[in-house]
Amino acid sequence: MSCEKIAQVQAYYDGELEPSLARSFEAHLERCAECRGLLDELQDLSSMLIRAPRREIPALAVNRIVHNAWHGARDRGVLRIAGWLTAAAAALLVGSLLTAPRATTATPAKPGLWEAIAVMPPAETQGETNSDLVQVAQWMADDLSAGGGRR
Repeated sequence: MSCEKIAQVQAYYDGELEPSLARSFEAHLERCAECRGLLDELQDLSSMLIRAPRREIPALAVNRIVHNAWHGARDRGVLRIAGWLTAAAAALLVGSLLTAPRATTATPAKPGLWEAIAVMPPAETQGETNSDLVQVAQWMADDLSAGGGRR
C-alpha cells in the first residue's frame, strides 16, 4: 500500500473524520483506486458480519458473565476503598507522630529519707553487725532498684 492517505480509510469508514476532512477524502477516493478498494473491503466485511447467523448464548453462560462482572466490579470497589482507608490511616499515623510530644529522658528522682535509711548498714552493736538487718536492707535496696517501690 503506497497511498499516504490509506490510514484515513478506517477513520472515514467509521465516521470519525471532521466534515471538511471527510469531503476532502471523498474527493481523494474518486482518484485513488487503492483507498477505494480498501473501503470496499471494509464494507463487504461489515455486510458479511451483519448477515452471519447468531447463536443464542445459554442462560447459564449469561448468568456466569453477569455474576463475574458484578463480583469483579465489587472487588475493585472494595480495593479502592481499602486503598483510601490505608492512605488515611498512614496520614493519621504520620500526623500523630509529628505532633506527639517528645519523650524526655527522666532524671532519676532523689531518694527519699526512708530509702536512704533502708540501704544504710545497721549500726554496730557491741562490735558486731546484725546480719539479719543487713540482709533485710539488701533485700529492700534490691527491690527498690528494680522499680518495685516507685510508681
